[in-house]
Amino acid sequence: MIIEKNDHTIQYNQYRDSFDLLFNKIEDYLFILDETGRIIRANKAALEKLEYTLEEIISLNIKMIHPSVRREELLEMVTGMLVGDISKCSIPLCTKSGRHIPVETRVFRGKWEGTDVLYGISKDVSAVKKAEDQLAKALRCKLSMTALSRVDTGEYVDINDVLVQTLGYEREYMLGKSAKDLNIFLDPKFRDNVITKVIEHGCVINSEVRIRDKTGNIYNKLLLAEIIEISNNKYLLTATSDITERRKQERMEQDLKNIQLIIESMPFLIWFKDKNGKYIIVNRVFEDFYKISNTEIVGKTDFNIFPYKIALEHKKIEEELITSKKRLLNPLNSNEVGGKWLETFVAPFFRDDGEVAGTLGVANNITVRKQLEMELANQKRFLKTMLDTIPDYIFYKDMNSAFLGCNKANAENVLGVNEDEVIGKTDLDLIKDIELAKFYRQKDQEAFLAGITLKNEEKIVLTNGSVIDAETIKTPFLDEQGNVAGLIGVSRDITERKWLEKQLREQMEYAELLFRTVPNAVLSVAKDGKINSWNKIAEEITGYAAAEVVGKECSMVLHGLCRDSCGLCGNAIDSPLINEKCNVVTKDGQIRHVLKSIAVVKDEFSEIVEKMECFEDITEMTNMEIELRQSNERYAAIVNNAPQIVVIHNKGIVKFVNDAGVKVLGYKEDECIGRHIKGFMTEDSFIIVSSALLDRAKETTGIPYEIELIKKSGEIINVLLKGTDIIFAREEATLAVMMDITESKQLNAKLRASEEKFRQFAETVNEIFLITDKERIVYVSPAYERIIGMTCQSLLDNPHSLVELIHTADRKRMRDSFPQSFRNMNEATNEEFRISRSDGETRWLWLQSYPAQGEDNNSPLKATSIVDITDRKRVEDKLRERERQTQMELLLAARVQQDSLPHPFAGAKVSVNSIFVPHSTVSGDFFNYKWFEEQKKLCGYIIDVCGHGVATAMQTATFKMMLDNVLLTGEVIKEGDIQTINQRIMQYLYEDSFVALLYFEFDLLAGVLKLICAGITLFLAAKPDECTLVPLSGCYLGIVNVPEIETYIIPVKAGEIYCMMSDGVSDLIELNGISKQEGLTGYMRWFEELAKCPERNDDFSAVCIEIRQDLEEINVLDIKGEVELERAQVIISEFLERNSPIHAPMLEVAVNEAMNNSFGSCGRVRVKTRRIGSRLIIRVKDDGPGFNAGEVTAKRVASNYVSEFDGLLEAEGGRGIFLMRSFCDKVIYNAKGNEVLLMKII
Repeated sequence: MIIEKNDHTIQYNQYRDSFDLLFNKIEDYLFILDETGRIIRANKAALEKLEYTLEEIISLNIKMIHPSVRREELLEMVTGMLVGDISKCSIPLCTKSGRHIPVETRVFRGKWEGTDVLYGISKDVSAVKKAEDQLAKALRCKLSMTALSRVDTGEYVDINDVLVQTLGYEREYMLGKSAKDLNIFLDPKFRDNVITKVIEHGCVINSEVRIRDKTGNIYNKLLLAEIIEISNNKYLLTATSDITERRKQERMEQDLKNIQLIIESMPFLIWFKDKNGKYIIVNRVFEDFYKISNTEIVGKTDFNIFPYKIALEHKKIEEELITSKKRLLNPLNSNEVGGKWLETFVAPFFRDDGEVAGTLGVANNITVRKQLEMELANQKRFLKTMLDTIPDYIFYKDMNSAFLGCNKANAENVLGVNEDEVIGKTDLDLIKDIELAKFYRQKDQEAFLAGITLKNEEKIVLTNGSVIDAETIKTPFLDEQGNVAGLIGVSRDITERKWLEKQLREQMEYAELLFRTVPNAVLSVAKDGKINSWNKIAEEITGYAAAEVVGKECSMVLHGLCRDSCGLCGNAIDSPLINEKCNVVTKDGQIRHVLKSIAVVKDEFSEIVEKMECFEDITEMTNMEIELRQSNERYAAIVNNAPQIVVIHNKGIVKFVNDAGVKVLGYKEDECIGRHIKGFMTEDSFIIVSSALLDRAKETTGIPYEIELIKKSGEIINVLLKGTDIIFAREEATLAVMMDITESKQLNAKLRASEEKFRQFAETVNEIFLITDKERIVYVSPAYERIIGMTCQSLLDNPHSLVELIHTADRKRMRDSFPQSFRNMNEATNEEFRISRSDGETRWLWLQSYPAQGEDNNSPLKATSIVDITDRKRVEDKLRERERQTQMELLLAARVQQDSLPHPFAGAKVSVNSIFVPHSTVSGDFFNYKWFEEQKKLCGYIIDVCGHGVATAMQTATFKMMLDNVLLTGEVIKEGDIQTINQRIMQYLYEDSFVALLYFEFDLLAGVLKLICAGITLFLAAKPDECTLVPLSGCYLGIVNVPEIETYIIPVKAGEIYCMMSDGVSDLIELNGISKQEGLTGYMRWFEELAKCPERNDDFSAVCIEIRQDLEEINVLDIKGEVELERAQVIISEFLERNSPIHAPMLEVAVNEAMNNSFGSCGRVRVKTRRIGSRLIIRVKDDGPGFNAGEVTAKRVASNYVSEFDGLLEAEGGRGIFLMRSFCDKVIYNAKGNEVLLMKII
């Protein structure tokens, strides 16, 4: 029995141990309760999760490990499970620390050690709960398509409203069907590939997919997928964001790039414009042709490039094309642009919806073709003009003798019709005389048969009824195959030539008669120089009979020389000889002087046929001329060598003037001979000469007298004239001999005038003149007594008396200077000193002395002048004082100008610094600026007034007050405001002055810079990747009433620096080159170095503005309910779309995950969104229990991704860290785990 008992005890213990082992191995939470609900036993899993020891939990009522607010509900549910009304209880367990654990609890009756007990089994459903919450939140998302489908079959279990609205199916229709059944994915294998990737990596992020809706529309989506497990079933949770528009934009950009590549390869000018006529893109050929870059023309219209009339024409044609929607190329125009011709075609291009998007233009450079067409037209006009100008009658016919055309003379004078009516008609159609027309046709046929040029003479009846003799030349012309195609005819009027031929015959007969009867010797010489004819007079002069000389060389017969040695024969080849003197040798050897003429006779080809020679015997006349010339030469030699002027005149007419007279008067000899003497003398002198001639007629000799002669240059000279009567050239004449006395007379007059002038000057001028020799003062002017207060005689008696009057401060210096000056006669002296007059007055004197010569040029003299400069000294003292005061005022003006400049500004949005270096003391530049905090706007201006002085500084001060009141008020500034300023400042400017102005306005809310330019043409833009001088245009102010003013709108970004400057700065930058600097401080140092350049010659002023990086936008949201939660989601969506449109869909999922988790934790959440520069910062905080943030691993390991992901899900307590880390650059939790900071770099 004992053994049996022991066996039973052992067996019971073994059963007890096995039960405990199994009891504690079960992962679910097991409880054994008595009938009152007191806990008798709990397994290990329950103890660990509830944070109790076995001793602590035993004797606790089951209600104590559940939330206090639901304990009554718990009792009801336990009762329901025991009676079978309900199967399970979903009230969470509560740990010792107060943390809730979602569970599903079942209760049933049983026995424990023979006692009736209740068994409770609680299954931890935290993961399932989390998955369900995550699914619910995902399905509530209003921006993404969210769907839950079975992993194995693909059947949709749940879908959100966004998916239903996007695809266009009914919800009930889609549930239970797969994406394959609905043909949603364009790639049928896409879902299978996603599931494979999820299994491998745990999730799929940003996988691009193309889907179609019910109507067949295609969408581009970014897909996020993960597998979740619910109730032991695996489901695929997907969320997609729409990127259709982005992909469409990318395709459009790619299409634009492809189009640009195509048009760049075209050799034509190609451009695209939008519906408003603004250029979208142009190709390289367009840029090269108009010398304008793509960036400069994009966004502009034809009115910015072409003259207004051409631009308006282009606009009208483009508007017609857009309205008509014609899809054909339409010729726009063919016009000349810059010396080149373009043929332009324009067509509309269309959007996907069929609406016109703009116009496409293609222009072909047809300059070469146009030039060829114009050249051809010019040649035709030239040929037509030339044919119409030729007086001959020109025509051209075909093989049937039908006219192809004719010139104007033939049409009007021969055919009697205009040129156009001739074409296609024959002579029979146009000429009334049928026989004459048949004759013309016969000659045409002869030319066609001969195939060569034929010439004939014929009669032509003109339209005026007259008949002319004509010489007609007809020449066949050939076609491309070399066959005769027609002829060209030219008829020339030879009526006059026929008449001339008749006249020539009559003249030859007359010449033969003249040859025989003329009184001079006449002979004709052939081309070879041999005599052809010889008249009777030639026989008498030379002694040769005609029979003796005909056939012999002319030069041998007349001159005894061969033909080559005869100069007359050679000279008469190209031109005739007229009255050429030469000698001929007679038959008996005598030399006779003859006057010979030779005429050359040429044929119609201008070839010499013969020469006609005629000579006259002048031997006796030549001998008499020789004797007379010798006599005149002897007489002229005597007269021309005389030094006096010799003139011979007959009754006043000059017959002779010698070389001395020609030289003195300046005329040539032939200009004097034949003129009356009255033209060579003054009117008074002519009266004197006429009176002298009458007096001399009564006496045999004349008395010398003085007269005035007028030279050719107009100068008058004085001469002493003596005349006598002589016989000259067998006539009575007067010989006048004249001696030039001008110089001596002028010297005497100058001497007398100089002496008189010096006397008057010395007596009247208020200046002392002294003349001294080596021993004494020889002259002192009367001014000595007025200036010094002593008599002139006192100085002559005592030369040192002047030194005794010198002021004591100057006396020693002047004592050394005065005696030395008198002793050294060749040195000049220049001194200023004071004297004390006897009446006590002090005067300043200025002494100058210099060497001079006496009348004999041998005795040296010293001339000294002493001037009273007392008044000048007083004026100089006043001027020096005034200059000192002016300089002080100028320095004060410069200080006031410096103090008026604005201080540097450093705000959250912008930093402003400036440099101001005048070229002289004050500057013509000025600037000012002002920050408007509410508008987030910086307004300012810089002006440059022409000039540098005090007047310019006053003008800038006036303009400052005027501009501050208009431009720095924060109001919108337009070009009209600048025009008003121009009208006001014109009254403050001089005639040649003007003002250059640049207004700048940085609107940081809009992100743009507005510039209004009126004369300042450059500013500096420093961006992170480049630094350039940007050109502007605009007219100066103060010149015209309505100057041209330009407005520019430029986008600005954080980190950029802009420098507004006067031309004194921009000129130096262009001279020395641009140097990129680091930051605003770097540019200020660079400007300070530039201002020190030696090349600077103008005022140096610049304002530098830096757009700071700390641009920010802040939103603070306090969410306490579902309505506020939905509103917050909209605000966050707009904030993300505004600041980061590319990342907005994914970021929204992450932010909503954090916000929804926090709201679900405690029913209240606070969200703060903020943008600082290029960073987005979102802070989410709740008042819930949080989670152990230290357990969250920040670094993912690729090899253990799935297990780490599970760890994150478990550790984060449902806080959505995984999604946040997927889309954000940084995620930071506080220690408690109830506050998260999301950061994204954009």
